[in-house]
Amino acid sequence: MHLSLRQLAALGGLLAAAILTPTAHAQLIGATTTGWYKSTGEHSPTNPNYLTGLLEISHHHNFFVFDLSSIQTPIVSATLSAWNPSNGFSGAGSGVYSLYGVTGFSPAEIVSGTSSLDIYNALGAGPVLGSVTVTSAVNGAFVDVDLGDAAALDYLNDYRGGLIAFGGDFASDTSFLFGYSHLAPDVRLALQTDGGNQPAAVPEPSTYGLVAALGLLGLIGLRRLRMRRSAR
Repeated sequence: MHLSLRQLAALGGLLAAAILTPTAHAQLIGATTTGWYKSTGEHSPTNPNYLTGLLEISHHHNFFVFDLSSIQTPIVSATLSAWNPSNGFSGAGSGVYSLYGVTGFSPAEIVSGTSSLDIYNALGAGPVLGSVTVTSAVNGAFVDVDLGDAAALDYLNDYRGGLIAFGGDFASDTSFLFGYSHLAPDVRLALQTDGGNQPAAVPEPSTYGLVAALGLLGLIGLRRLRMRRSAR
């Protein structure tokens, strides 16, 4: 295939744009700690179970802690996914599970606390970051909560570069969600971060050389075309 000098110049421009155009970066981060607090304030720091809702006579709020120390650029979208075991949802109908920002307590305090009614309340009283309606269809599946609205992104970016905690509540007086989750705890935070002005991948030096050569050939060709036209 033969390309004209004008076409080579255009191709060089396209290659340069593809290399230098900022792109969003996808990152998947697993929770460092998971757990729950009972409505009595009880909490077991060694139990990774993240049940929420009503079990026996106590309501439970759950929590998830993530390490965002590797995140340096702004977060532009996020989804939290929590594994729900095959018998993790005990209800017959549906219910709403909500994630909250946590204020008043650091992630370290939430993780290490052994009994605190104040922490239980804080896990379900902060700003609502996202909600999802669940049914028995989530048994044996991930429960995905979108964290893409402005409040959620502000909260995530406030804790970028360190530890972040989410509180959770399944609003039900008769059933629970994430039961038996201590058997195979799996909670993930999928993030899209702003690539800024940096390329997604560093091209090989030969690639830059090719782009420069194509651009130079194109400029020479365009100059010759102008000279020919002016001579007519």
